[in-house]
Amino acid sequence: TKDEKDLMLYVVGKNDQGYPMAIAVNGLKHTDGSNSKTPLLPAESVLIRMGRAASEIDVETGNFYNLPTPQIQFCQKFMMQIEQSTFDKMWDKEVDWNFSDMEEDGIYDMRLGMENSFLFGVKGKGKDPKKSGADVYFTGGIYWMAGKKMGLGTKAADGNVTISDNDMVDFLKDLFTGNDSGNGQKIGFAGSDALAALAKMKSERFKVVKEFEKWGLKFTSFDSNFGKLLVMHHELFDMNDKSDEIFVIDPEYLRKKHFMTWDRKEYDMAKLAKRDTHAVVLKEASCCYLVYPNAHAIVKLGELA
Repeated sequence: TKDEKDLMLYVVGKNDQGYPMAIAVNGLKHTDGSNSKTPLLPAESVLIRMGRAASEIDVETGNFYNLPTPQIQFCQKFMMQIEQSTFDKMWDKEVDWNFSDMEEDGIYDMRLGMENSFLFGVKGKGKDPKKSGADVYFTGGIYWMAGKKMGLGTKAADGNVTISDNDMVDFLKDLFTGNDSGNGQKIGFAGSDALAALAKMKSERFKVVKEFEKWGLKFTSFDSNFGKLLVMHHELFDMNDKSDEIFVIDPEYLRKKHFMTWDRKEYDMAKLAKRDTHAVVLKEASCCYLVYPNAHAIVKLGELA
């Protein structure tokens, strides 16, 4: 009698080549009434692991062994030096511009470069030939660590991208489901073209005007039965020629580590016999990385997955 239930196999060991040996729990029986025959399975069939089964006399079973695969990330030493000459401090200025303004501008520039490295940097190590061959470490960007590559919408001949309600529903389903897909709330950093395509959606279900505030930032919220996607514009994606992309991360699985925390030191360069200036040096050695790669995705607009 043919069994209409899903085929269930019981693994009893391994052969000499390391492949599993299994018997079928259901299906056709052998002529002597013993264990069921295992039917031929199509190549690349997906098998789902279920609970271990033990006989009534078993007192031990195979060891459970599960350790994460180690990966290496480099912390990068970021530095910024701001100087003001002694004469510059003494001069009368037509504008209210002093050393504090210079330092604020320098901090912004340094932070912008750090964020660019955290997002798109390429991990590596090299020698600086001008500094006695000292090692220079470059941190790897979290953009390259995302485990999912996805598409959204359809691109027309004129280059315009159209996103339908069905496109968005299917996209959110794929984003929030699957192994290691993460939590029910994700953050999307979008280039200007990608955000414009989302804003042009003619949808009653996904209203782009719906705003959500988190961490002092304003996001556009796309809610679904699978989860909530919060999207905001990120200028670095335009700067890096990724204006038609959305980088989706699960903030619960984003980590930042410090080898050296943020440090600010003042120097009198004249006393050091360098220059007749006052200097401030800003330093930080740090890196970011993602855990559970499939909880994060790179989304390309106009390319349906």
